[in-house]
Amino acid sequence: MPDHTIVKLEFPGSPRLISIARKTVEGIARRTTLTCSQIEDLKIAVGEACCNAVRFSNPRHSPVTVRCIVNKEELQVEICSRGTGCTNQPGIEPEEDELTTAQMGFYLIDHLVDEWSVVSESGNKYIKLAMRYPADSATLV
Repeated sequence: MPDHTIVKLEFPGSPRLISIARKTVEGIARRTTLTCSQIEDLKIAVGEACCNAVRFSNPRHSPVTVRCIVNKEELQVEICSRGTGCTNQPGIEPEEDELTTAQMGFYLIDHLVDEWSVVSESGNKYIKLAMRYPADSATLV
């Protein structure tokens, strides 16, 4: 039996389709032991990451890929798009009067998930999110 499960969703980079990515991640998260509160936080974070992917993809409307990796410790979600994306990194606290839309999205992500990063690789931008399961539970893999 594998120690993880991967679910992949690819959609055209259109803002109208971000809700499908959020609902897909929600459905996967509900099959784990994440709490309802964690699932809601993750849905918001995924929405913000997908908005960033759509906004900064190159060329516009190129595909956005969402990969969910369910393992024994956490649910990982990777949002990938082709393009430059934003350069904000975890732990950056923007000045309140200097918040751009993308910075506000990363600020929210930073406060909603347990771990996140932004990685550029071969012309792709990955926003990686992780939500750990509560300590007293086991996941369905």
